[in-house]
Amino acid sequence: MCHEMLVLDSIFPSEFSLFRYIEFMDMLDCIPGTIVASTNYEAIDFHKKHRKKHWDKICYLDFDKKIECKLVYAGVFLSLFLDGGLKKYIEDVLKTKFVMTLYPGGGMAIGSREYVNRLNLVFNSPYFEGVVITQKPIYEYIVNNCECNVDKIHYVYGGILPNLVLKKEKKWYGINKASLDIAFVAYNYPYAIKSKGYDIFVDVARKLVKKYGNIKFHVVGGFDDKTIDISEIEESIFFYGQYNMDDFEEFFANIDIVLSPTKSPLGHEGFPTGGVAIGGMLGSVAFTSDVYAMNHIYVDGEEMVIIKNDVDFIYDKIEYYYNNPEKLYDISVRGSKKFNDVFNLKSQMKHRIEMCNTILNM
Repeated sequence: MCHEMLVLDSIFPSEFSLFRYIEFMDMLDCIPGTIVASTNYEAIDFHKKHRKKHWDKICYLDFDKKIECKLVYAGVFLSLFLDGGLKKYIEDVLKTKFVMTLYPGGGMAIGSREYVNRLNLVFNSPYFEGVVITQKPIYEYIVNNCECNVDKIHYVYGGILPNLVLKKEKKWYGINKASLDIAFVAYNYPYAIKSKGYDIFVDVARKLVKKYGNIKFHVVGGFDDKTIDISEIEESIFFYGQYNMDDFEEFFANIDIVLSPTKSPLGHEGFPTGGVAIGGMLGSVAFTSDVYAMNHIYVDGEEMVIIKNDVDFIYDKIEYYYNNPEKLYDISVRGSKKFNDVFNLKSQMKHRIEMCNTILNM
């Protein structure tokens, strides 16, 4: 049997990587004859046992076994595609044309010759047909530096997130609650303290707590009271560990600001980060740095607040909105609309589906 499209992955159908779970499920919905092959056997077994959605269209990925298909799709990090065996499997076993979405992270380090060389390994494959890029500076970098036909590069800003809805009434500082609540949302991995800006977040908290007793700080993503010394602010900072997507729909109901002084090298993170996008969709105001001038979508001061990675600068910005809560509320309303427009699942998937169908019909 020859399938229309084969999606390759290493995590699906686990919901741990939610954007991939949503993306691939939508492809199974929208492109008849599609199946997903994954190396996450445990998650596949669980999915099939409980007869979850599309359980009969998900199978084990065995790099020695050929699956007949007309097109291969991979929505993965560059490192997984090259080093995890996917490219070799496509070229040596499947011998089938492929397309992919290249997400920020996973070994992307724009500016290095090594990065260009690794990208060219993908683009020079005889089976390569197209790539989706989600960040404009990365798109421009590839167009100007890599060996890739520009007609095969598809720019779709944003990322895949579910359509989120708050599970309880939204609370805003100065309107229907007395505290200003500021969140930091990011996974804690090696170097995350610096690259995600958690050190700056804590320094800002220290300075604000000295003057204001009704500003609270909330941390999601594996950081705790031992990550950095928080003895000066321990009464005002709260840790929540890792969260599932459903948890955010309740968590952000009480959060006014999601603060993200990220310092990751260009290509390591998208703009904004996933945590910021989720918060923005759910009505929290994004205070985020933009070190590489990646923003071309959001209006500063109207839909989000662009910050510098400087404690005093951030302190001044927060203090201004602390004293002008009605302006923070206005940004919350406008920002939530913009984030939901940008990250709307239907619009995000439309371009990917069209790319795949165009190549299938060639």
